[in-house]
Amino acid sequence: MRIVGKKILVEQYMTDGVSKGGIVMAGNQQALPFGKVIQVGAEVSEVKPGELLLFTEIGAIPLGIKKNHVLIEFEDVLAILDEEDIENARA
Repeated sequence: MRIVGKKILVEQYMTDGVSKGGIVMAGNQQALPFGKVIQVGAEVSEVKPGELLLFTEIGAIPLGIKKNHVLIEFEDVLAILDEEDIENARA
């Protein structure tokens, strides 16, 4: 499969809704969609495979080829994350 245009193929992860300290997060704080970039379309130059992205879940299109793989538009990317950002979100 080859991704085209401004699309990005992402392996999606979800936070578990519980902080390292055991606090259960309520509401929208439970579902922070982020994931690792697998492949990008030719019109995407701002992100590269292997980077971690925070994105809106509304625009994510689930693909049946592999569990947790979604297709997103570049416009749905909210931030490029560092590993440190993920650890801080879970703290």
